[in-house]
Amino acid sequence: MTPDAARLRVTLATITREDDKRPFGRCRPQWICGGMPSPPLVDRLPMQTPFTPVPDWFPWENAGASITVADVDADGRPDVVLLMVDAPPGRNAGYYRVGRALDDSGALTGGWTAWQPVPDWFSDENQGAGVAVADVNGNGALDLVVFLLDAPDGPNLGWFRVGWSLDRATGAVTGGWTDWQLIPDWFPWANAGGDITVADVDGDGRPDLVVLMVDAPDGPNAAYYRSGPLDADGTVTHWRPWQALPDWPFWENQGAGLAVADLDGDGHAELVVLAVDNPVAKNEAFYSVGWRLDERGRPGDGWGPWTKIPDWDFWENQGCGLAITPLGAAEAIAY
Repeated sequence: MTPDAARLRVTLATITREDDKRPFGRCRPQWICGGMPSPPLVDRLPMQTPFTPVPDWFPWENAGASITVADVDADGRPDVVLLMVDAPPGRNAGYYRVGRALDDSGALTGGWTAWQPVPDWFSDENQGAGVAVADVNGNGALDLVVFLLDAPDGPNLGWFRVGWSLDRATGAVTGGWTDWQLIPDWFPWANAGGDITVADVDGDGRPDLVVLMVDAPDGPNAAYYRSGPLDADGTVTHWRPWQALPDWPFWENQGAGLAVADLDGDGHAELVVLAVDNPVAKNEAFYSVGWRLDERGRPGDGWGPWTKIPDWDFWENQGCGLAITPLGAAEAIAY
């Protein structure tokens, strides 16, 4: 047996809506890539970095992973924040670290911080995890939001907490942590991935916490997402209902990720979902875009087709992640 390994890839893309009259809108991206695997869209020019190993990946088994991008050290360059769940015999543990200074080609040029534990990780079994970075309380410092998908005996449960005030130099949480907070109405008994992001999905100027999860019953899987306003104290007091992703074509998944960004520059955010399919043969990864989120956080212009990410050369995965950030004149999508 050998330790698990994680690989990072970044896809850089300039994305525009080709036809606003179409229910999904077509994309005409120009891609550069570097990070986990990368995608192909309509009329795409593939330019992507190879998968790059994340150094010092120490677990032998993982039970979830996630990625986000933010300027943690305030140097004007985006940084990568990774979360992973170590799954040894007994109690699991969550760790995060920061990769510094993504350049315009998608390469990390500033090295990595040390792995830092997420305190009070209580699960013996996880089936997904997520991470986001945002200024939750508006004090000018970035905060870390962590999601834990717990798989105890009986129905699963989703939890999140906020770590206040990331140190710019080390990425450490300096202002303490909120308690773990339950995401209500979590109905699956088995999940096959989940993720979070923080974004203003309804256009009211306030951050929302967006949660994605894959239900894994007997038979075909299904995916659902929901969101709610994230208050300055790190709580969500009002959750929107769970919404099903239409046409989820997978029977077995080994991870899912999401990101929110205004891809076509029309002032309305889009919801981008990544899924890892685990068929009998080699795994494959796909993404889909929900266009023009409305005030309820739903894609008003519908969903685009599932698009295969090329060069996903893995037979088994134990998590994945998705983030979107501008790099030069392009959009970067990291997996």
